[in-house]
Amino acid sequence: MQVMRIWAGGKSWTVTGEGFDPHGAFVDASGTETDVTADADLRHVLMISAYCNDAELIATDGRPGVQGNPTEGALVVAAANAGITREGIRERDIDTLRAFPFDSTRKMMSVLVRLPDGERLLVAKGAPDVILAQATEMRMNGEVVPLTEARRAEVEAVIAEFGSRALRTLAVAYKRVAKDQADGDLTDLEQDVILIGVHGIIDPPRPEVRAAVSEAASAGVRTVMITGDHAATAQAIAEEIGIKTSDAQ
Repeated sequence: MQVMRIWAGGKSWTVTGEGFDPHGAFVDASGTETDVTADADLRHVLMISAYCNDAELIATDGRPGVQGNPTEGALVVAAANAGITREGIRERDIDTLRAFPFDSTRKMMSVLVRLPDGERLLVAKGAPDVILAQATEMRMNGEVVPLTEARRAEVEAVIAEFGSRALRTLAVAYKRVAKDQADGDLTDLEQDVILIGVHGIIDPPRPEVRAAVSEAASAGVRTVMITGDHAATAQAIAEEIGIKTSDAQ
């Protein structure tokens, strides 16, 4: 799996590179390669993605690879393209106070961290619909603004556009937490977050799937796809592998 697109702070980038080799680049809408250090929104999306993560970038016999969940691994590689790693972030005196692993009920993962100045920050990633439902603000061009219905529709359009390209989507958010609230209930901590970005991740179907679906159809067998992906992503993949063959379906 690989991050192919990133939307952050109102802008979109295509992520180049292949596999687990962290030497890709971030190309903006004009086709220009972006210096990640010069775009705070993109940099923060990558930092949160690398830190709120259990996967690791490893090397086996000199070849790069990922240990852990494939989706999380894709985020680790994307961040490493910009020289951002969880270990590097920790070296900046950022400490983990509490960690809340992903589960299928919440559909998100979050980590409460203490910054060098003592400020508490909750960083999170998860299903876009879940993050959007819990967000009250968003980052736009480096500034935090209210998540109005118009802005929510803009984000949903980005998610739909990514999905139409058969990309799985994952949203990234954060929230400042007062010191006296750091020990609070998880449900409260994960409410009222600030949306900052969306990843578009490719999870290509195996090459033999389309032929298998076709063979099943010719034998009178109806193939059903069950997925946790966004509806637009699911439809694009269903069309690619031959499950959806007409607009009437």
